[in-house]
Amino acid sequence: MLAELVNLLWSEQKFVLVEPYAERRTGKLLQLRHARGFFEVPEYEFALNCMSSASPTVVKSLSNELVDDNVIYTTKTKAEDLDPRFPWFIQRLVVAKEDVTVVFVRGQMFAFSLERDFLDKSVDWRQFISPEQKWKAHSIPVNLQQAIVQYMKTLRLDYGRLDFLLGDDSCYWFCEVNPNGQFAWLDLIGDFGVVQAVVNEISPSTEHHSISHAHPLASSVPVRTPSEAI
Repeated sequence: MLAELVNLLWSEQKFVLVEPYAERRTGKLLQLRHARGFFEVPEYEFALNCMSSASPTVVKSLSNELVDDNVIYTTKTKAEDLDPRFPWFIQRLVVAKEDVTVVFVRGQMFAFSLERDFLDKSVDWRQFISPEQKWKAHSIPVNLQQAIVQYMKTLRLDYGRLDFLLGDDSCYWFCEVNPNGQFAWLDLIGDFGVVQAVVNEISPSTEHHSISHAHPLASSVPVRTPSEAI
């Protein structure tokens, strides 16, 4: 029923900010292809029935689906340890000092960084996500801000949380954008304006901005009432 409501409301242009099912049309491989025109992107490959030549490397999931109720986190590995009979999404390991995540709210950007002091346990901060994580406000350079705006226009997204790795050479390496990414844990008290920016977008008391990617039936002939259809 929820999916039915999504279609009904979306076709009437009543959705704002977050596009339903946007992750289906902006999958990670498509994201990475377009990202090359805006950011530094680590080399990546999809391997099946062959050995990867990448080293050092990490493996990632191409979807958010669970495997036996487990999340597949980004995992550091060696190419020779991967079973070639299984499909693998492989990316070059980036040596970085900080994770940087940017919450994009219809043109506004709120950036935060986290020191990568957990590398002895994992390369993926999501394994330890909690209010205790020491994320702090981060200032991203103007050229990166401009690139993010253009990239989100290319993907036709009004909202997303973009993840980067900040290298020792001050280079921002693009990882991915989550079109429906969590954000509240970054601004639980409301000091940085993230929550307020989202509230302003969804509040009925503020200006209405329909999501930029319209439903396929949004511009079709108006739906007739039951009496008109008889």
